[in-house]
Amino acid sequence: MHKIEIIGNVGRDAEMRYTPSGAAVASFSVAVNEKYTASNGEKVSNTIWYKVNMWGAQAETANQYVKKGMKIYVSGRMQADPATGGPRIWETNDGQARTSFEMTGREMEFLTYPEQQEQRDAGDMLPPEDDVPF
Repeated sequence: MHKIEIIGNVGRDAEMRYTPSGAAVASFSVAVNEKYTASNGEKVSNTIWYKVNMWGAQAETANQYVKKGMKIYVSGRMQADPATGGPRIWETNDGQARTSFEMTGREMEFLTYPEQQEQRDAGDMLPPEDDVPF
């Protein structure tokens, strides 16, 4: 058994689609920000992107409520890139390498809503939209 839990900021509104068999799937991206001070005193900031896929009734809920900017908790399982067995690797428009991970979500909890986003500390903001991988 494996399980992953993330808390982060939604990068784009959930997008709904249906499989050929009619199963509902909603996808959205989540940026998980990590900040720490290195041993040399340097402040380090890192963002890891996750593409989340919710299925069934959870997909319907995500499609209705998951909006860009809100803080969300998601638990589920990781999906490895079939070609590499690791995270998806992609480049930004300016040629910087980035990685993202895919997960199948099983549970989610809304921690803030978009209108509350404006009240958050500017130090915990999302990266520029050009850096959103999906």
